[in-house]
Amino acid sequence: MALAVAVAFADSSIVVLALPELLGAFDATITSVAWVVTAYNVAVAALALALVPLVPRLRPGPLVAAGLVAFCAACVASAAAGDLATLVAARAVQGAGGALLLAGALPALGALLGDARRGAVWWLSLLHI
Repeated sequence: MALAVAVAFADSSIVVLALPELLGAFDATITSVAWVVTAYNVAVAALALALVPLVPRLRPGPLVAAGLVAFCAACVASAAAGDLATLVAARAVQGAGGALLLAGALPALGALLGDARRGAVWWLSLLHI
């Protein structure tokens, strides 16, 4: 689960490395190619914010599973995108999957460890590695 969350966080910025190549491949403007990054971040932020009041009432396992499925499917769609609009749409779906992963990760960890507090402590210990 930590790896999935790390990938969701990293995917927000790692695509920046591909922007110069995307600029040429899609014969696009810098502004339009910037939406490859922006679409992901907007989707993560908007869905994560919308999920805040719902997460305590949702089961974390299905939330994480749905996030993983959406994220992975959107990764494939992003890789296969033949035009910039398709890539931006796939990145938005990828961001939505990332938001589901992030929203479900801590509650899922708490459920696995038997206590939400223990899950939070364990999660914080990972951040210090």
